[in-house]
Amino acid sequence: MRIFSIALLLFTSLPTVLAGNDEPLAPPKRLRGEWSDLSKAKFNTWIIKSVSYDGKVADGGSEVYSLTTATHKRFDLVVANRAYWSQEDIKLNRQVFYLIYDKRFYRVDINSKGESDLLAMLEVARKKLTDKSADELTLYSGLIARIRNRISAK
Repeated sequence: MRIFSIALLLFTSLPTVLAGNDEPLAPPKRLRGEWSDLSKAKFNTWIIKSVSYDGKVADGGSEVYSLTTATHKRFDLVVANRAYWSQEDIKLNRQVFYLIYDKRFYRVDINSKGESDLLAMLEVARKKLTDKSADELTLYSGLIARIRNRISAK
């Protein structure tokens, strides 16, 4: 059910983007959040308890990871397809990420405090893996590498 709601959110935002009714290549303004809102929610103190790969969304290939914190907050990390990239991102082949929390998109800008906090949270979670499977370790490590290096799938 969760992946369906994310897919619906992404899929319904794409026509708005392509029709030029909003800033090009971004989720509609009505769905965007400010990082200051996440700061108020004390994002940098969240402790990631689990991560799962939910697959690709029917918006042209965005990928979704679902994360849960120790206090049961749930948020998603979207590896956005090229339709959401700025012209500069396309030119530099720089992967774009969005964090979705409370039905709002937060762009994870390169070298931002949000990116730094997210990477630190993922690193702490990865280091705490003890009796977890090798698959989960690979999932954390791969996600960290994708964010850190802005690796594009294409």
